[in-house]
Amino acid sequence: MWWATKQGALHPDVRDQIRWAVDQKAERFGPVVKRAWRHLLASWNEEHSRGRRDWYDLKKELATDGWTVSTAERIATMLQPRLTVAGPFWGGPIPPRDQPDLGMDQLFNLKVEYPDWETDVVIPAAHLASMVRAVGRMLERATVLEAEAGGFQLRLERPLTPDPDVHSDGLASVRGLDDLLAKYVGLFNQLAAHSAAAAYKERAFWPEDDHVFARLRMWAAGRRDLTTPAEAGRLLTGLSSRAFWDGHHQRDLLVAIAARWADFPARTRSALAGKLLKGPPRWPRENRAEFLVRRAAYALDRIHWLKAKGIDLPAAAEAIEDLRRAAPNWCEEHAADAAASIESRGGWVVTDPTPTPLLNEPLASLIDAAERLRGRHPKDFLREEDPFQGFVQLKPVRALAALMLRTKTGEFPTISWNAYLNSEARKNDRPRLTALIACRLTALPTSGLATIVHPVTSWMYAMAETLFRNHPDAFRALWDAVLRLLWVEPGAGGSGIVHSSRGRDWLEEGINAPAGRLAKALFKHPAIANLQLDSGLPQEWRRYVEELLDLPASLRCYSVAVLSSRLIWLYRVDPNWTETRLIQLAEGEGTECVSAFWDGLRYAGHLSLPLFLRLKPLVLARVSGAQEREASAFAAGLLSGWITKVDGQQTRIVTDEDMRDCLLRGGIEFRHQVLWNLADWSKKDTASRRDDVLAFLRNVWPRQRIANSPRETEGLLRVLFTLDDDFPAGVEAVIRCLTLLDRHASLALYGLDEPDRPEGVLLHRFPGTVLEIVHRVLPVDIALWPHNARAVLGLIVEQDTTLATDCRLLELRRKLERDR
Repeated sequence: MWWATKQGALHPDVRDQIRWAVDQKAERFGPVVKRAWRHLLASWNEEHSRGRRDWYDLKKELATDGWTVSTAERIATMLQPRLTVAGPFWGGPIPPRDQPDLGMDQLFNLKVEYPDWETDVVIPAAHLASMVRAVGRMLERATVLEAEAGGFQLRLERPLTPDPDVHSDGLASVRGLDDLLAKYVGLFNQLAAHSAAAAYKERAFWPEDDHVFARLRMWAAGRRDLTTPAEAGRLLTGLSSRAFWDGHHQRDLLVAIAARWADFPARTRSALAGKLLKGPPRWPRENRAEFLVRRAAYALDRIHWLKAKGIDLPAAAEAIEDLRRAAPNWCEEHAADAAASIESRGGWVVTDPTPTPLLNEPLASLIDAAERLRGRHPKDFLREEDPFQGFVQLKPVRALAALMLRTKTGEFPTISWNAYLNSEARKNDRPRLTALIACRLTALPTSGLATIVHPVTSWMYAMAETLFRNHPDAFRALWDAVLRLLWVEPGAGGSGIVHSSRGRDWLEEGINAPAGRLAKALFKHPAIANLQLDSGLPQEWRRYVEELLDLPASLRCYSVAVLSSRLIWLYRVDPNWTETRLIQLAEGEGTECVSAFWDGLRYAGHLSLPLFLRLKPLVLARVSGAQEREASAFAAGLLSGWITKVDGQQTRIVTDEDMRDCLLRGGIEFRHQVLWNLADWSKKDTASRRDDVLAFLRNVWPRQRIANSPRETEGLLRVLFTLDDDFPAGVEAVIRCLTLLDRHASLALYGLDEPDRPEGVLLHRFPGTVLEIVHRVLPVDIALWPHNARAVLGLIVEQDTTLATDCRLLELRRKLERDR
């Protein structure tokens, strides 16, 4: 039994034998095992619904043919909730022992499945009542199934009367029984708007329970358009004690009482007051003393919430005092949330920056007040209150003064400094204020600056152009202060990005590190804005850069990565300096700065011819030891160099021998990227490009087995299918390089059975060549063959009937037939 829950549905014959054994040999099974088998067999026999697809198919049918008298029943049958059986929540790969205390939860887990469907279909008025009744029966079935599954989901989370204090961005969606009930209520509202009599008739079908339909009665009692005062009173006073005091119902119940209290006759008010003063029933095995406290507290919560709504219970003063004495720790503040929704919800946390609480705060205590007021809203966990964020926008000078005062007299206010520097308002500051901020940051103690060096350098990058143009001395002073910090405390200059076990990307880390941000800020300097070819870099600017390149350890690497990402421009403006200070770094061996140089160069763009020729020997040497993330950039660069010919002649910048050597040394990912780029380039149809692709396949692609795995075969096929007229010649060049595919087999025949795709056109023109490829690459395991294999083989014969007796095609068809 335990094993069967972990399988799909067993063969029908096997299921019949199990069913016969359970029915005819009942003595062989304990009651728990027998019940478990019956549930599992029932779930297997349940007709599997395609859910959403069936629903959309029906919607199309309704749009063309309209509704009939049986449509509502078809929908109900299609979308019925059903029990599903899965393995137990707890337990490993060993089944439980068959023992007297064996529980069903050790064998399997029951869950109610609710097929997906939408209520956006327009229901004709004539069929509205039947649709509501059909969904009502689905709701009744769902409550029975949920009870069978343990009843845990019968406690509805979402109230039918929405809580205005609950805000959600839709990330938390309604599921299961709550969702079905919400759909029913929506349809019921449509029915009530169309016919009050029909809605009254539907209400009469509601069965008695303490869960779903009890909730519906509370909701209906609070609606003047659905119930008269007498009917509402009967619905509420007729609730069982369990339903009346269920905390999940509490919001709908209290809102209904408050909405209709003024309409109720005296007898109804008295009955409700009696229920409220009596309190909830005692839980099984609950200690009597604890029960008396709980009963009093629950009752006081509801009574005082109603009192806050202007409702005083008749003749209740003495009873309320007795309740207060029974729960001495209860206070009226507890009652404020008595009708709050307890539904689960989720979403993005939003920040409320309203500065009002800080506007009249003295300067000396402003930061203390800001830190005290910062935090989650007490009643809305999706709302963060941070009035200081609004204050720094409204009064930036006063906020800066308060920060400096707190820095001198108390604990360094790291969070408040972060809020100030990261504020979007800083981008709109006047130059004088920007310079003032720079001066104040320069004056900070090293220990304090170390805690905010990340937001400080982010602010320096954002405001670099303003400071360079208007207050260069202020920028220089702050620059010096940050560099002194990085020398004294290198750990403070670490990146905000933590590298993974797959290796580190120095550029990604660099742009999120103080040194990298400073390097980026330098490119906003106006002195380099309009430099021409070979004009040279300004001495002042080089001084800044060289100070970064002299930083210790990894901090230097962050700067190198950012600078090498701008290598094309640097080499164009000042090739000698770039050669000395950057390119020669790449000639080192095994240093972190070498990796940082190449990581930055990956994002530099298309290299100029002089720079490519300078870096070519370094690239050729780097290929064999390159990181996997470098494969794409090296593949694109080297292939571009191979395609490019010097001065319009036949001499390629990267020779055939160089390219072939790189393909052999570069690894699978490098070869795959080369083929991917070649295929993409080949799709841009020109005769010269097709000649180059053929030349690559004939003269460059290596024939060694090490370079021809299933991954490379996938890439070669992608290239071949771009060749058009040259397709047979391309296949002839590399047919011996193609190997059996594995998990990528589906790509082998992609598009071949679609006549409008280029691959389909190739099959139409060259069926024999396609057969040669298919026979060569399809794996031994038929299960890995693409879904369209049979169709492709059929199309090959259609295009060339002589291939029907080809031994290769016959072999492939035999494999397909054998697998049926």
